[in-house]
Formats: sequence, C-alpha cells, structure tokens
Amino acid sequence: MPPPAEMDGRVAEKVFGHRVSQDNSRILSPKDVGRYWKKLPAYSTDHAAMMMVIEKMRERKYNWLIANSAGLWSVNVIDNGRPISHGYDASLPLAVCRAALAALEAVK
Repeated sequence: MPPPAEMDGRVAEKVFGHRVSQDNSRILSPKDVGRYWKKLPAYSTDHAAMMMVIEKMRERKYNWLIANSAGLWSVNVIDNGRPISHGYDASLPLAVCRAALAALEAVK
C-alpha cells in the first residue's frame, strides 16, 4: 500500500486533474495556473477530504455503495448500474480512495 501522501497525490491527479508537487505535499489546480500551490488534501485519511472525492466522482456520474461489516469498510463504485471497482479497509477514507482510483483505471 502506498504511503498516505503518495495515495493522496494519485487521487489529486486522477480524480481532480491537479498537478502534484514532486514531494506530494502541494497541488496546483488546472484552473489555478500561475497562482500559488495549495496544500495537498489528506484524501485517504480525512473524512472531509474523502467527501470531496465522492462528490467529484458523482459529478462524473458514478454512484457509490458503502457498507461496514465488523469494522471493515467495503466501497464499490457503480457505473451504469454495475460495480466497476471495489476498495476495502478499516479506514473509510482509504477504502474510498482505493475504489475511486480503481474505477478510473477500469474505464480507461
């Protein structure tokens, strides 16, 4: 499993289309070109940042199926009524990030 900053950098690039600094600490949005770099959100560890991932994927017309069993989160990304990716972990933000990245990889 990649360290949180690496996972967060991949999410920033793949889900949001941001440019990520080499040290995975800052992002530059495509609409912010020429402006200041911003701190990389902790998508894989912070619940508020995780919700940004879910909302961005919903903008792309993906749905989510999220369940918890015995402390393990199971997250499916749904496209056209069928699951296209799955992420699981004891941490909900990490499971969401895994599922989002796998979904975008599946539809390449």
